[in-house]
Amino acid sequence: MKNIISKLDFTEIFDHYNVRIDVHRKINDDLQELIDIENGEKTRFEFKRKQFVNYILGLVDIDAGYTANSVKRLGCGGPAILSENPQAYKQVYELEKYLKTTSPLDIPNKIKGIRISYLGLGIGSEMACLLRPNICWVTNRRTYWIKLLFDRENISYANEMTKSQSEIALKVWHIDHPIVGAKLKDLVGEVDPALLPSNLDQYFYLFADCIATSLYDYFYE
Repeated sequence: MKNIISKLDFTEIFDHYNVRIDVHRKINDDLQELIDIENGEKTRFEFKRKQFVNYILGLVDIDAGYTANSVKRLGCGGPAILSENPQAYKQVYELEKYLKTTSPLDIPNKIKGIRISYLGLGIGSEMACLLRPNICWVTNRRTYWIKLLFDRENISYANEMTKSQSEIALKVWHIDHPIVGAKLKDLVGEVDPALLPSNLDQYFYLFADCIATSLYDYFYE
């Protein structure tokens, strides 16, 4: 695995990492502002809530909703969430508040139970990770590819399994969400210690996600 990671450009990874840290801070600040004004003037709150949800679904900034953006070409993602759920702004906001405090292991069942059309574990787990990157991880196509890569340390196997699992991906991701988190921790453990950021403890899974994204983009075909 170390040989595979050595092919990556860590300058690009750190650029991506720092951008995502900025997004994490903005999301937390904006969410707290919304919570503070929730019982105040209704029109102002709803306007701010709409701006916030558009942002976390990646409709304003791709880096705030990478997974949601990646599935837009399939007719999913932010536009589909907003058009197919009459109470989308309220539902997504309430989910975000829940993700702020829940256990990472409860996230798959909550997302399944809340029934927001087109908002699956990929988008929901990224929302959680951007809120609490020290304990919450992303389970999406890219990070599940990492799990498959660790299964055999074989790039061809990971690529083929990723292609063949497209139709059952959501069920598999829900089951394997804890395993993906463990494999992302293993992934960071394979990085040269000299390349680890000094603030890793605060943003562990953002860093893991940046490495996973870079590996997937480099090797998946």
